[in-house]
Parts: sequence; structure tokens; C-alpha cells
Amino acid sequence: VDEKNVISIKTSELVFLKFSDPANPFRGKGTLSAAALTVDLDNYAEDWNKRFFFNAARPDMVLSTDQKMSEKQKKDLRSDINRLYKGKNNAHKTMVLESGLKAEPFSLSQKDMEYLEQQKFSLTKILAIFRVPKSIVGISDDVNLANAKIGEYVFAKWTIRPKLERIVAQLNEFYLPMFTGTENMFFAFDNPVPQDVTARTAKYDSALGKGWMTPNEVRA
Repeated sequence: VDEKNVISIKTSELVFLKFSDPANPFRGKGTLSAAALTVDLDNYAEDWNKRFFFNAARPDMVLSTDQKMSEKQKKDLRSDINRLYKGKNNAHKTMVLESGLKAEPFSLSQKDMEYLEQQKFSLTKILAIFRVPKSIVGISDDVNLANAKIGEYVFAKWTIRPKLERIVAQLNEFYLPMFTGTENMFFAFDNPVPQDVTARTAKYDSALGKGWMTPNEVRA
């Protein structure tokens, strides 16, 4: 490391924004770290599917024989098979075997491995860990207008607003005091939670009808 490019930062100059970690409260733990195992499983499933479509991820056929084959014979056999049968233009050609070779299909279907169900489970679990409803990421399965609106409300109330509250609270406690003249200042944010217009309208209708609010109070 070039020492000329190294900048030393004192702990008093650093505001450490972190999520709590019961096992290590001094360091904290990110959401992705908590979801690491599930994310790894999903990545492995994606990689397997990629290899399946790229090169089947396994041999489709096994050639066996009772005779002893030299390394050169094995190499030549693989070369001949690739030359004669590999690629879409050589599909469905008849293979002729010699020297007692027998061809046995090697079958292991994706359905047996249940990768699709595994990925669906991983998706649901990852979304739950990050507290993100399906509709927020554009997944329309079992989603209609009503529960999409509820999803937006829940996401803003239980995911976005708590994150903003945590960041603002730490900035107010550790960042503002670094500057003089900020004793009466504080950071704040606009509430991201969408208001329930129907509920508010019903409330004010009831308030005006039963007389426990005045028209001016409702306007305000």
C-alpha cells in the first residue's frame, strides 16, 4: 500500500451506522450477512441451472466396456464423439460402437433435484429477511391491487421508516455534536408511509357529524 494515499481517520471523526448483532454488539451485522446461507443456496441453484443449459451440467451418456482402454484410446474416442455428435447440426445421429463398448443413458432430471421449488423458497426467505413484499420487486403472483397497496404501506412503515429512524437517530447523537452551534438543531425526514385517505376521510366525517371537531380543525 502506498502510504501517500493512506488517510488516517480518528474514531472521533467516524460515525458508525450499523444494525445490531446480539452476538457482537460492538460490530453489528448487515442484513445480507444474516441472509448469507440462503443467498448462497440461491446462487448455487442459479449456477447449476446455468451449467445445465450451457453443457447439461452432467454427461448424458456413459460408455462402458469390459476391455482395458489406453489413455490414447479414451482421448481419441472423446474426440470422435465430439466431432461427430456435438452441436445442434449433429443431433439425433446414430452412434456405432466397437470393441465391446456399451452406451448407457445417464439420467438425472431437474425435477428430481427440485431446483425450481428451492429457488422459490429462497426468494420468499430472502424477501422476508429484508422485509420486502413481493409487489415491491415486481412479482405479481397472488398480487392484486388491494394487497399491492397494503404491501406498499407495510414496506414503508416497517422497512423504510425504521431504517430512516435509525440513521437519523445516530446522526443526531454522534454527528451533529461534532459541530459547534448545533445544540438546537436536529436531523429529520418526511414520513414515507402513505396515508390512508379512506380512513382519514371517515374519521373527519365522523368528527364533523358528531361535533368533536370543528370545520376549521378539519381544514387544518
